[in-house]
Amino acid sequence: MASISDLVTSALRELGIVGMVDTPPAELSALGLDLINRTLDEWNAVRGAIYADAFSTPVALTPATNPHTIGPSGATLTATTSRPVSIEGIRLTADNGETYFPPLNQRDAAWWMGLGAPGTTDPYPTDFYYDPTWPNGAIYFYPEPSSAAVKVQIRYRVVLAQVALADTFTMPPGYLSALLETLKEKLTGLPMFASMSSGTIKDDARNARARAFGNNSRRATITTADAGVGAGGAGCFDITLGPYSLMGRG
Repeated sequence: MASISDLVTSALRELGIVGMVDTPPAELSALGLDLINRTLDEWNAVRGAIYADAFSTPVALTPATNPHTIGPSGATLTATTSRPVSIEGIRLTADNGETYFPPLNQRDAAWWMGLGAPGTTDPYPTDFYYDPTWPNGAIYFYPEPSSAAVKVQIRYRVVLAQVALADTFTMPPGYLSALLETLKEKLTGLPMFASMSSGTIKDDARNARARAFGNNSRRATITTADAGVGAGGAGCFDITLGPYSLMGRG
């Protein structure tokens, strides 16, 4: 299994910055590592670059508290080690995860601002709005929780961790090439290596990212308000294919 140091060395050798059997000097290795960590930071801000969601262990709600903060700095909820970029869902449990209630309705800032009585309390919230403030995020529950016996499980985007040169590369298929080609693209974007830049390097990087990130695409689920469809070949809609008839594509 390749290390981050191996990845940096491969990029430098493939670009001809160092010889094919040479070990990069410490300064070049440090530069490559810095560019890799900047790349990972950029990818954390791109939903399509994230390959998985994480599920927290159930954590207790704090009565009469809104918002609940989540993150690394003395947050109300210690469900995650970092502030989530986004929260994909929250569900409640009253028996520490043996059974769960249906997921809460996910809302936005406009919805929260429109609430006439946001301080309404109940043991079981039905809705939430996540504000990704920094360094801790803020989760606004409605109704405001009134029982410490109720816990929440949070589904959130994983964060691509920063790495060191000695670390072993551990990411899903496609990400090794995506990171290698992106590193080469970033190196040739620097003034000292600009003469090595080419359309091929940019294309290779773009295509490698597309292959890796393509596995993260999600198909939206759409339902209608009706329990069924009427007779006579009612029309349907697939988010990826467009409209079609029950009698066939049309």
